[in-house]
Amino acid sequence: MINNHLLFLLKSLEVELHQPEIRKNSDRLTALLHEEFIEFGRSGQAYTKPEIMHHLTLESSSHSIWAQEFTVSVLSPGVALLTYKSARVEKDKTFTRHTLRSSLWTKSAEQWQLRFHQATATTAFDQKDDPWQHLDKLITENRKLEFIRQYRDFAKCTMNKANEALGERYEFLRKTTPHDFNCTHDEYWKGFYS
Repeated sequence: MINNHLLFLLKSLEVELHQPEIRKNSDRLTALLHEEFIEFGRSGQAYTKPEIMHHLTLESSSHSIWAQEFTVSVLSPGVALLTYKSARVEKDKTFTRHTLRSSLWTKSAEQWQLRFHQATATTAFDQKDDPWQHLDKLITENRKLEFIRQYRDFAKCTMNKANEALGERYEFLRKTTPHDFNCTHDEYWKGFYS
């Protein structure tokens, strides 16, 4: 059985690592990457945590990254494998650098961290709609109760887990796409928990 709540959470963390502002934020990278993190890059180069953090902070590219077809497999308690496809989106909206990706996430002290990542070049693929976009739209349109209901049904989780997912995804979207919201943080949450 697919753990949709875990898929949603790990996808959010993974996509956070695609954001230029996060890639330059050493505090956030320190939190997301395990101390023994290793990456086998698309180029064939291997990177440790200090090397990848240095590389990312020097990155000048402002290209966005498209990612799709996320799957998660729980390997053991607190260990999950996330796989997906990605491509770089050029300024003219074409896709380049098509890549197969796999990430090994581990949970310790109630926090998921990326322990290992591998990127492998692949042939071009067609863009597919992201099923999570609908849930994100509910958040940005301030339809919190509808998000909780749909997320609970989709993830087959408790109301508390759905509410937790709302908070986590809201924070991510507020950081990465603030222009999608038409109200302030305080206005968004006003009266919700009263």
